Amino acid sequence: MAAFAFAQLGKVGPEYQMGTTGAQKAWAEDLCQRAQKGDAEAQFNLSQAYQDGYVFKQDWSESLRWLSASAKQGHPKAEANLGGLYFLGKSVPRDLSQALFWTQKAADQGEVKGEYNLGYMYAIGQGVPKSNTEAVRWYRKAASQGHQVAAYDVGIAYWYGMGIAQDQVKGYMWLLLAWRFGWAPSKKAIDALGATMDPVAMAAARTKADEWVKAHPNVKPVSQ
Repeated sequence: MAAFAFAQLGKVGPEYQMGTTGAQKAWAEDLCQRAQKGDAEAQFNLSQAYQDGYVFKQDWSESLRWLSASAKQGHPKAEANLGGLYFLGKSVPRDLSQALFWTQKAADQGEVKGEYNLGYMYAIGQGVPKSNTEAVRWYRKAASQGHQVAAYDVGIAYWYGMGIAQDQVKGYMWLLLAWRFGWAPSKKAIDALGATMDPVAMAAARTKADEWVKAHPNVKPVSQ
């Protein structure tokens, strides 16, 4: 079955990493079969395996093939990743219109990295008109799902009033959350800005951060 599936793609079969076990090959063959049958999640996972060189030998063209197939079926993570490739010009020619198309689709489905990437595009004005307001709007969505850098960016936006009404308590709160999410650079901002804060305002920000964490027990940190 696996050989037949790959014959449809013009291949005799996949190339595996040296030392691949029988169990890993069985997993790979099952994944390939499900991807060939149109399973969007399997297509996405197969793309990641080829990209990472996991079990299969690393193959960016195969990774892109399966990523595109998954994205075209509306898989949000595949959409976000494909948008990122077009934005960076990696494996595909750089195309900001395609980057926006796929990133927007992912963000509209609530995919956290799609939300962050769309915010970044607005922040720097590439693929879309530069807009701090839109950037912060999408950063806040991503931050609320635990995105480390988005939480930091939201904190800075609130602190300085960039694209949103200035509120240093909320700004410091989001910087604290970014630190809790594991974004190490936020510590420098916490120390520097905290040194300028009124102690009552700082206490309020810390309380708000604690309350946010308690109110969102299922939110897990999301890295870049």
